[in-house]
Amino acid sequence: MSLTRRLFLVATALSGVAIASRAANASEQALRLVADTPALYRDIFDVAFAQFASGNGGRGVEVSWTQDYTQTLQQSLREALVGQAPDVALHAHNNIAMLARRGQITPFDGLATAGDEGLRSAIGEVGSRQYAMPFSLSVPVVYINCDLVGRRDTLPGSWDEILSVAAKVDAPSGGAFFNYATDGSWTFMALIESLGGRILNADGTAIAFDSAEGLEAMEILSAFANVRKGEILTASQAREAFASGALGIHVDTTSRLRFFEEQAKDKFTLAVMPFPLKPTPGARMPPSGGSLAIMATDRARQESAYALIRSLLSAEVQRQVLIKTGFIPGLATFDDNDGAIAADLKASSHFSAIAPTLAVLGPWVSFPVDNPARVDRAVQDALSAQAALQANPKDTLERIVAAARQG
Repeated sequence: MSLTRRLFLVATALSGVAIASRAANASEQALRLVADTPALYRDIFDVAFAQFASGNGGRGVEVSWTQDYTQTLQQSLREALVGQAPDVALHAHNNIAMLARRGQITPFDGLATAGDEGLRSAIGEVGSRQYAMPFSLSVPVVYINCDLVGRRDTLPGSWDEILSVAAKVDAPSGGAFFNYATDGSWTFMALIESLGGRILNADGTAIAFDSAEGLEAMEILSAFANVRKGEILTASQAREAFASGALGIHVDTTSRLRFFEEQAKDKFTLAVMPFPLKPTPGARMPPSGGSLAIMATDRARQESAYALIRSLLSAEVQRQVLIKTGFIPGLATFDDNDGAIAADLKASSHFSAIAPTLAVLGPWVSFPVDNPARVDRAVQDALSAQAALQANPKDTLERIVAAARQG
């Protein structure tokens, strides 16, 4: 054999070893997770990462933090486009079906290990396949500063009662605020569905809120605008105002429950009431929150990503979600859990404000268009105009309907 031939074979062999080595190294590199809101999740994730490292040879996890679910979606899709998709992403529940249809996330078929067969939840299921697992859920509630509203016992329960009480509150930041500026138009959708309306038709192909319930929802939001006399607050400003004792009634997510409990200490008496549900059979509540999905394309990394998700869904980590955030642990929704998390949830403070909506959970959907985020922005713009008393309920609904149909 010639020297040239021998050198070629040696080079080829070394190249193969290098490729195999790079593949092995890639499968052993730290996993990457994209998630929002480090202030809420950083310490909780650290508990899960320690569990994962303990069972996976000390392997680490790197987190790319984002501001919200919208940024998580946009960032992870951009990275996937150039072959740099994260291994795991915490996506809004309402984005899972879209990501599954586009082939951007991997179903858990074949990844579950012995004993995992019962870990199934309707949230994260597309068709008959589990594409994601809920890490956290939240429902809207009504936070009340009892000192400002002047009562502690007979608290308002309906929208009419809430608005009537709010109109009499004299506070620096106003009598009431409804947080309509949420990811994925969540509270907009929640209000309509709580009245018995639907966001989409039965097969999910077209909007269905051009309805009496849609108009009623806009009338409720318009009434909040009238109480505020058109004075605008951002969601962050409203949360800060309520936490400081300067806002009477605040309609927002349970994910801020622990924050408000802590801030209210020694300042004011906090009450939390259920989000009003219209007494009609169709009333239901779409939960907000995040589901853990696998975006890795390499099979070995997919298996590791699944192991990381199992750590994030351990009872210890999920209990931290409940204790530290006010989010409802995703584990409580699984078909087969030991009941401990559900028991902890029922024993938690202000559970009575959450229970009515937990009993009527329904799907949180996204608008059936190529770019739902664009419609979400149109919803926020229309609701902001109404909050500033620049539009009436009928015109606001028509504007949103037109934007949703145009995509």
